[in-house]
Amino acid sequence: MSTPDGSREASGPQTLSAPPASNSAASPRSASLTAADLQAAYTLGQQHESELTQELLLEQPVVVGIGVIWRAGLCCLLRPSNVIGKLKTLDAFDYKVYCAIEQAGTTGVWTADLRKSTGLQTHIIQRSVKQLCDFLKLIKPVKSIHVKNRKMYILAHLEPAKEIAGGSFYSNGEFNEHLVEHLREQTRTFLQNAGTASFQALAAYTRSSGERNGATFSDEDLEKVLNSLEFEQKICRVPTLGQPTFVWSKFPALYDPSGLPCSTCPVKSSCYSREENKISPANCEYLSSWLGLDFEVDATSEAEEASAADP
Repeated sequence: MSTPDGSREASGPQTLSAPPASNSAASPRSASLTAADLQAAYTLGQQHESELTQELLLEQPVVVGIGVIWRAGLCCLLRPSNVIGKLKTLDAFDYKVYCAIEQAGTTGVWTADLRKSTGLQTHIIQRSVKQLCDFLKLIKPVKSIHVKNRKMYILAHLEPAKEIAGGSFYSNGEFNEHLVEHLREQTRTFLQNAGTASFQALAAYTRSSGERNGATFSDEDLEKVLNSLEFEQKICRVPTLGQPTFVWSKFPALYDPSGLPCSTCPVKSSCYSREENKISPANCEYLSSWLGLDFEVDATSEAEEASAADP
């Protein structure tokens, strides 16, 4: 939401809040709002990227009816009621750091950016973060999947954005390989027993399995798992009217692409199937061994046979 000084604030729909008196000489005046008024204002802000401006409110009769903007020309800051009491105990520095983290929303912010946005010194930032995180539990640290050694901070009641936390397949900033393999195994078992299954059926089964293990998965997560199985030729995607049907492949893949010697061959760019070419699949001992054709060729016998064939 936007405060009178133009800063943006993002928060939950509960209570009208003002900054501590020590932080501003002209704090916003309080107003009597009903729960329906707060919900309407919060919904409006969420529909406009968590920004609630005076111009936006003037265009919305349901919010103008609150009378706050109409009479006083200010914006209200909506925060959970359990946060208000803790905010009243903050000094000006701690509140400034809290507002900067609040403004960052679900993408989070790290201490270097806090120093730039607040203009406070590093030791003050560190003290405020420790106070807000360890003692008051108003914020929490989040590991970024992009920068492993960097702690991002968001409000304690928010969940980090997928581009920061990585989504369902990441845990504390690390890729959860065990979870992905579990999903692949669940998909394999279901398709082997059912023969065929629609995407909806697979999604329902996967979600029920995940809920038993305390995890939640989206359709996008399941699609990634199915794509990996399809790439390995373990399932087939059969086009149908509407969403496709998935079938478990009864035959193993002809080869494992990751084991193909050509993929790591240093001279593959010079390899051609031509008689005059010295580097070719026909005389590659690594490819012959991989295909199970690793028998020795008597070059002398071949030369003698070629000479005998000449007139």
